[in-house]
Amino acid sequence: MAVYWKIIWNLPAPERIRSFMWLVLLGKLVTNEERFHRKLALNPFCMRCNGSPETIVHILRDCSPAAFFWSRQIPGNKQAAFFGADQQTWLRDNLQNGECDGSRMCWAAFFSMAAWLIWKNRCTTVFKGIGVALSSSSLTHSIMAKTILWNEAWHTPTLRLDGGKGLATRVMTAISWAPPPAGWVMLNIDGASNGNPGPTGSGGLLRDSTRRWIAGFIANIGEASAALSKLWAFFHGLDLAWKLGHRALKIGSDSQLAIFSSTVGMTWCILMPLYLS
Repeated sequence: MAVYWKIIWNLPAPERIRSFMWLVLLGKLVTNEERFHRKLALNPFCMRCNGSPETIVHILRDCSPAAFFWSRQIPGNKQAAFFGADQQTWLRDNLQNGECDGSRMCWAAFFSMAAWLIWKNRCTTVFKGIGVALSSSSLTHSIMAKTILWNEAWHTPTLRLDGGKGLATRVMTAISWAPPPAGWVMLNIDGASNGNPGPTGSGGLLRDSTRRWIAGFIANIGEASAALSKLWAFFHGLDLAWKLGHRALKIGSDSQLAIFSSTVGMTWCILMPLYLS
C-alpha cells in the first residue's frame, strides 16, 4: 500500500482525483453492494444495468458506460488482460503503468481521472437522473475533453497573461486561511462553471482581523466560462467591500489570472489600498 501511496500522491492530477483513487484502493467507495451490506439498500445490484452486484470494479470498468469508454481507449490486443483482471490487479497494473503519450498524458494519471469521471457520471445518473444514456458516446467525449484540459494545465510551465505581455509560473502551494492585519478586511472569493462554458455562479465573504464574519454574497451569472466566473467574483466582492466602506482589503483567490486581470483592468481599484495574495 505504501507503493500506491507514492504513486497516487505524485499523480499530475487535481487533489480530488488523488483522494478519490485512494478511496478506491482502500475499497471505501459507497457502492450499492456496500449500501446493501449496511442495510441501506434492498439489493446489491447495479441500478443502471441490473445485471451484476455493484462493486467498485463493476462501476469503474464493467458497467456499460465504463466498458464502452475503456474499449475505445485500450488496444485490442490488451483488452483481454484489462477487462479480465481482478480489481486489485487491475488497479495495480494501471497505476504502475509509466507509459506516457505526449499528446495526452501519463497513463496512470489518465486512468485515474477517467475513473473519477466515470464514478461521477454514475452518481449523477443514479441519484439525480441526469447522467448520459448507457449507449451514449457523450461520456467518452466528456472524459477525453476534461483529461486533455487537465493534461495541458499540468504540463504548461507558465501561464501567459495580459495578451502575452506577462508570464506567471505555475507553482504548488499549501492553501490555508490567515486573518488580515488589524484594521484590514479579508475578502475570499471563488467562482465555478458547470461546463466551460456552462451555468455559472460566484460567491465570497468578508472577515476582519478577529475572524469575524462581516458580509457575504452569491451571484448567479448565467452562461459563462470558469475563468469569467472568477472575474465576476472579483467584481462583486470589491463592489461589496467598497459599499460597506472598507478600503484596506486583502483578497484571497485561487485564480492568478483573475487577480492579474482585476488589478490591471479596474483602474478605480487604485483608490483602494489592496494586498493581493
